[in-house]
Amino acid sequence: FPSHDILRTSVLTAQRRRDGKLAFDVQGDVNIRAVGQRYLPTWLQPLLQGQTRHHTQFIIHDGLESLSVNSDLRGIESQLPAPLTKPRLGILPFSLDWQQTTTPSSEVALQVKIAEHFAGQWALQGEQIRASTLYIGHSERPVLPRQGSVIDVKSDEASLDSWLALLAPLGQQDDHSSLSYPVVLNLASQRLNWTDYQLKQVYVQASSQNGKTWDGKFQATGLQGGFVWWQGHPNRLELRLPELKLPLEKYRTTSGNAAATLDQRPLQQWPRLELSVGKLQYRGRQLGQM
Repeated sequence: FPSHDILRTSVLTAQRRRDGKLAFDVQGDVNIRAVGQRYLPTWLQPLLQGQTRHHTQFIIHDGLESLSVNSDLRGIESQLPAPLTKPRLGILPFSLDWQQTTTPSSEVALQVKIAEHFAGQWALQGEQIRASTLYIGHSERPVLPRQGSVIDVKSDEASLDSWLALLAPLGQQDDHSSLSYPVVLNLASQRLNWTDYQLKQVYVQASSQNGKTWDGKFQATGLQGGFVWWQGHPNRLELRLPELKLPLEKYRTTSGNAAATLDQRPLQQWPRLELSVGKLQYRGRQLGQM
C-alpha cells in the first residue's frame, strides 16, 4: 500500500462489515511527484507536478481486495500533450478502481478515468501487464483485448510534434526495457499539426511488437500512405506515398501568420527520413516517381 510520502492522511475511519471484511475510508493529500517516482517511467515523471486532495476507500480481506481513489486534481499541473494538458488550478474529475478478480490466475483489474479526456483499463498478473486499453480524448468504457495493448486517440486538434517528443524516450531505452507485448495505436484527428503544416481529417493505424518498431498506414485530406518508424540510434522513418501534391498547406493561426515550428530539436535529433512517392506533383505539374 502507498507509503506516507505519497498519501498524507487527515481523516481515517474504519469499520468491520457483517461479512467480516474491514472497510477503510481515507481523506487527505496525494503528492504526484512521489506517485510518479514509484509508479511511472522516468521520462514521464517531470511532466507532472503538485499535490491534490483525495478520497480513498479500500477493503481488506485476506489482503487488499479492492481500492478506489477519487480526486478533482486541483493543484496538479500536467505538461502532457493535449488533451491531457492541465494548469495547476484547473479541475479534472479523476477516479481509480483496483479490484482483485476471482479468476484462477488471480488477475488484478485496474480502471482509471479522467473527466472526458482519458479512460484506461489494465489486466495485471503480478507486476506484468497481460492486456490494457487506453482511450485518450474520449472516455467510453474500455474493452480489453485478449493480449497486448490498444491505444485509441481522438482529438479535434493534435500536435504530432508533441506526441513524438513524448514517445521518443521509448526507443532510447536498452533492449531489456522493450515492451514484451504487442501494441496497436489508432488515432483520429480533425486537424493534426506537424511543424509548420496542418493535415486535416487524419486517421492513423499503427502496431508494434516491442515498442521500438512501428508499422502502419495513414490517410488525410489529399494525402495517404504507409510508414515504418524504427526507434533507436538513430531513429529512422520510412514513408511510402502513392501520390504527393506540393506545396503542402501551411498551418496558419487565427492572426493569419504561419505558426511557429513546434519541434525545436536540433536537426541531428530528427529521425532519418526515407521517402518514396509514386506520383509527385508540384503546382499541378506531374514530375513522376521519386
